[in-house]
Amino acid sequence: MTDTPSVEDKLSALKKQYINSLPDKFSEILQLWQSNKNITQIPDKMLETALHKLAGSAGMYDEHKLGEIARTVEIIVSEIDNDLEDDVITQIDSDLEQLKITIANLSP
Repeated sequence: MTDTPSVEDKLSALKKQYINSLPDKFSEILQLWQSNKNITQIPDKMLETALHKLAGSAGMYDEHKLGEIARTVEIIVSEIDNDLEDDVITQIDSDLEQLKITIANLSP
């Protein structure tokens, strides 16, 4: 008789894989942010897209806090319509640090 993994086991494995992928996703977001904030202009859509994907996928894996933080940063980035102000840079840096901490505290 073959032991077929249960739906719960399959979902658990998918969530573990997702959580294990988060450091790479965060690294990409941080790299995009660093390259954008140094030119003090409107961030390119790649940063906004990466944040959008993270915000959306987090909810699918029941990681709502992660999704909320990513969505907050996404909204801030999407509303930048001219040169980056120091207070906006500080806010995004702070939110990204919170995102990093949240990811570090997740356990697969």
